[in-house]
Amino acid sequence: MQQKNQWKPHVVLPSQAHLSYSPAQYVSEPAYTGTDSAGRGYTDKYFWNECGPGASTATLGYWGVNLKKGAHTYRDPYTTTTWDDTNYTSYVQYIATQSYPSAFTSAGEMSYQSYPNAYATFDDVRDVLNWEASGHSSNYFNYFYAVVGVNSLTKASFKNDVQQDIALSKKPLIVSVNDNVLPDWINSPGTSHFITILGYDFNNNTMTYSETCGQKSCNTQGTGVYTITIDQLWSGMVYDNGNGGIVW
Repeated sequence: MQQKNQWKPHVVLPSQAHLSYSPAQYVSEPAYTGTDSAGRGYTDKYFWNECGPGASTATLGYWGVNLKKGAHTYRDPYTTTTWDDTNYTSYVQYIATQSYPSAFTSAGEMSYQSYPNAYATFDDVRDVLNWEASGHSSNYFNYFYAVVGVNSLTKASFKNDVQQDIALSKKPLIVSVNDNVLPDWINSPGTSHFITILGYDFNNNTMTYSETCGQKSCNTQGTGVYTITIDQLWSGMVYDNGNGGIVW
């Protein structure tokens, strides 16, 4: 398991802390069907699976990374679409298809399988976060983020990791969770889903997260910021189809 090198002073961290909701609350994955930024109609069910690039974009906005890529054309194995900076969708697609950490053998955080199956792995999310947050440093691998699976966590250690990132480092972290516990999902399918943690309130047993998958693709209440009890979130990590864990 990769170890995270993080300075931990002998101080008592606060029982509640939150980052600004901006820019995470504005980040949106492209819907799987509709009209792209160039006004062309499209359908691409690979877009159903872009919670990794969505959460990565939401997270990188707190590292001084410029999320405005401008209008660009992006290609996946199924279709070509054009996206601009509205809801940072161009950056989401850059992360999905073009980000290229030096250890990668091909560009993009997404791994495309037979249509419409695709996914982002924990390791690829971690590597893209460290690559982009470090400004493409040659030493990016251990820059900040590390992966810990839920089997190597307890609820107490998970809460401590959230405290360390939010209150001490002032940076968000990413969680993989079963979407059936998320309060913004309507009739959720019970699949694994990446979200970005923006805050916690241990006094009220809650955490705050950003959702980047909208109503059309995921049947959510919409992109934005939501609050969930820690007990719900932890349960969703434990029962996340074997995929629960954190990139912190």
